[in-house]
Amino acid sequence: MSVEQVTGAVTINTASGDVRLKDAAAAVQVNTASGDTDIGRAGGEVSLNSASGDVTVSRAEGSVKARSASGDVRISSITAGRGEISTVSGDISVTVPAGIGVYLDLSAVSGDVRSDLEPTGSDGDAGLTLQCRSISGDVRVSRAG
Repeated sequence: MSVEQVTGAVTINTASGDVRLKDAAAAVQVNTASGDTDIGRAGGEVSLNSASGDVTVSRAEGSVKARSASGDVRISSITAGRGEISTVSGDISVTVPAGIGVYLDLSAVSGDVRSDLEPTGSDGDAGLTLQCRSISGDVRVSRAG
């Protein structure tokens, strides 16, 4: 399924197949059993659940909750709110634009955790909170160049 632009909230449920959404002005919710999910821009809150498939968000302007049992989660830009990202078997990559304070809560059971961000003292001091969890995969948080 491929959609160019949605001006309101969007909910997509699929058993099998890729989901491509270029521009969403409001909240986005995607649930898929098998297939990749690719969101270009999300203007509202994002909720993505995938049993098997990669999840990509190019630009999130609000909170993101992304869960994948088997697949990577990549957020190229998140600017505000809360990022709750988890995988069972997959890597997590999050990039934060310059100038945004971030509270980091990162962990991996059998993978590397790396961040080149300076964390703030508490989540009350930050414009963004990132909670990233992976059982078997790497977690990488970086600052946009």
